[in-house]
Amino acid sequence: MEFSGPNGEVVMELTTKATLDDGARMVLGSLAQFDTSKTELLEINFTGHPSSYSPYDTLLPMNGLHTLQLHQCTSPDIFIRALDPSKCLSGVVVCPKLEKLDMRNKAAVDIKDVIGMAAARESRGATLNFLRIIHRWGGSTSAQSDVLELKKHVFRLEWRQ
Repeated sequence: MEFSGPNGEVVMELTTKATLDDGARMVLGSLAQFDTSKTELLEINFTGHPSSYSPYDTLLPMNGLHTLQLHQCTSPDIFIRALDPSKCLSGVVVCPKLEKLDMRNKAAVDIKDVIGMAAARESRGATLNFLRIIHRWGGSTSAQSDVLELKKHVFRLEWRQ
C-alpha cells in the first residue's frame, strides 16, 4: 500500500510470513497512527477478507484524497460501499475530494453498486472525474445499458473486461 500527501509518501509492504487477511488488517489498521486527512493518493495492491477490516473507517478521515487505486483487489465491493453516501446512516460523503477511482481487480464488480455509488456521490456534489474498472480475470459481463447509465454519473469512464 502506498499513500502520499503534502508531507511525503509512505509505502507499506507485507513480509511473506503474513497472510493477506492479517496483512490487510495490519496495514489498514496502522493508518490510524497517522493524520491521513491530507492524504492525496492511496494505492492498495491487495485486500483480505471483507470482515477483517473496515475500509469505511480507513477512508473516512481522508478528506483530501484525490486518487484511490485498488489493484488486484479480491473484494472491491467493500470499497464501493464505503464510498457510497447512500449506504452510510449519516449520509456522509467519504473522501469528498475523490476525483479518480482506478480499480483493476481479480474479482467481479457489481456494476449496479458502482452506478448507485457514483449517482449518490454526484447528487451530493462529489462527482468522480475519472473511473476505471478493469477485470483481468473475467467476471460477469455487464449490459451495455448499465455501462451507459454509469457514464451519466462520471465525467470519464474506462470499463474493460
